[in-house]
Amino acid sequence: MRKFLLALLLTFVVCVAFSQNATYFGYVRDANKKPVEFANVVVVGTNIGTSTDASGYFEITVPSGKDLEVQISFLGYEPFSQKIKLKPNERKQVTAVLNEGAVMLPTADIGATSERQVSGTRLNPQISMKIPTTGGFEDILKALPSVSSNNELSSQYNVRGGNYDENLVFVNDIEVYRPQLIRSGQQEGLSFINPDMVSSILFSAGAFEPKYGDKMSSVLDIKYKKPTEFGASIMASLLGANAHVEGTSKNHLFRYNVGLRYKTSRYLLASMDVSGHYDPSYVDAQTFLIYNVTEKLELNFLGNFSSNNYKYIPLDGETSFGTVSDALKIRTYFEGQEVDRFNSGIRNTNGMVGRKRIPYNYHL
Repeated sequence: MRKFLLALLLTFVVCVAFSQNATYFGYVRDANKKPVEFANVVVVGTNIGTSTDASGYFEITVPSGKDLEVQISFLGYEPFSQKIKLKPNERKQVTAVLNEGAVMLPTADIGATSERQVSGTRLNPQISMKIPTTGGFEDILKALPSVSSNNELSSQYNVRGGNYDENLVFVNDIEVYRPQLIRSGQQEGLSFINPDMVSSILFSAGAFEPKYGDKMSSVLDIKYKKPTEFGASIMASLLGANAHVEGTSKNHLFRYNVGLRYKTSRYLLASMDVSGHYDPSYVDAQTFLIYNVTEKLELNFLGNFSSNNYKYIPLDGETSFGTVSDALKIRTYFEGQEVDRFNSGIRNTNGMVGRKRIPYNYHL
């Protein structure tokens, strides 16, 4: 008897709960009255939902006596919404028409990280400031394929077996001519590149653009910074010192970039096989000036002065050779001294009209 009463009570509860629901059904069509399959039909704010079949038909059970909002959506169409409030056991039919819609995607800014159609290798000019190098920034070039050098104390290099004087050097599209080629590496001073003043370096070991000319092995294209605000740096060590200053005028029509370097390899040369009194000193001063005459006319001035003094008084040298069982040693004594001095200055001016550069080069 108790089981019968319990079953009767459960049946009554189910019937009451069933009587509190309603049915919402219908068809989904597009503007051409064709059925839309797999359209999403959801009751906003609940987990009640379904999708249409191949004929566009759907049917869902919703709570009765409540204000509901049914939304029908499909990718590429504007959503269809309808607010309903159904009575218990009510069946409401609807025919929803979805119109094609466009979705506005958010904007995106795309910036290029490298130049197109440029055959070459981008190099970081600050590398030579962070690692010890004796020949300057050119020591980084010697680590690249097809580039070699026979002296670690020299900044000279050859490319693909070419001569040491077959390497073009450009600074802001101004060709820089090397005044001399030092045969002995310890006699050579500072390389032309001042890393403090450089913004970018492009090195090409062949197949470079025709604007650089021809009949050369490589091109080293250097871009000096065109500053937009004031900046300065200073560095000192046992092997030399560097300092540079850059800035712009208040109206930003005139900009300047000036660098000064000093180098001495006295302590480095003292460890060579031939002992003596080494007194080398190298000074390099560079300036790069920019003046904007108009929006399309720009004047650039590049100046460089370097003084390389190499003084050396050899005393004696010792060389060991032979085998383990027959070791030999020879000691050599020297007289005299070696004094070398190389002073060079470069003054280059060019103008730019729009995107066309007109050079005026003077070399002292």
